Amino acid sequence: MRISEYLIFNLLVFVPPFAFGLMKRFSFKRQFAPAFLSIFSVAPVLVIWDSLVTKRHWWFNAEYVAEISILGLPYEEILFFLTVPFACLFTWDMVARRTLPKCHKGLSLIYLLLVIAGLSGIPIWFTGKEYTALALFSLAISSAVDLVLRTRLLQQPRFFAFLVLVIIFITVFNGYLTARPVVLYDSQYQSDVRIITIPVEDYVYGIAHIVACTSFFEFFRTNLRIFKGATPPLI
Repeated sequence: MRISEYLIFNLLVFVPPFAFGLMKRFSFKRQFAPAFLSIFSVAPVLVIWDSLVTKRHWWFNAEYVAEISILGLPYEEILFFLTVPFACLFTWDMVARRTLPKCHKGLSLIYLLLVIAGLSGIPIWFTGKEYTALALFSLAISSAVDLVLRTRLLQQPRFFAFLVLVIIFITVFNGYLTARPVVLYDSQYQSDVRIITIPVEDYVYGIAHIVACTSFFEFFRTNLRIFKGATPPLI
């Protein structure tokens, strides 16, 4: 099996935070279990979504992926749903342990705005812009996950500082994948508004993915008995 460029991309995303996480200074090793549990709580939904729309909304450049596929997807694409959220959760833990989890009631309006954004996806769907609509739906659903799990991340100012870093990650990671290009898009299914080479929907989709993963991460390590006491103190 040849080592594809997309596999190298995944390794470059995953290995540094994993290696740092093993170091005593960062103490993320104790968070591995809730991190992977949260990743695998979200990944199946996204893999199914990806599998259903590949070769319609987007497809993969054979020059940069291996011939091995799972559910019609390059195996490197499935690894993406592990490596990228892991890197983001490591980053969130570094942010969270240095800040206090203050919730602001005024930020509760964000949930309503995201529900409205999700509802706006319904008429957009019927225009044929399916990826745009699905991205909006996913953002509304991820905010619902945050509410249902009572993690209230979207009411914490520190989480928005983290989301700024997530947007930077999306710009770098997706920027590479779209500029190379490892992944190509059919513009008829999206708004075709791009930031450099990145469809704006990728930002919405990426933020929704990380909001959901981080909500599960906080829920698991706070509420599941087997993980209680694993959260490191503030530094």
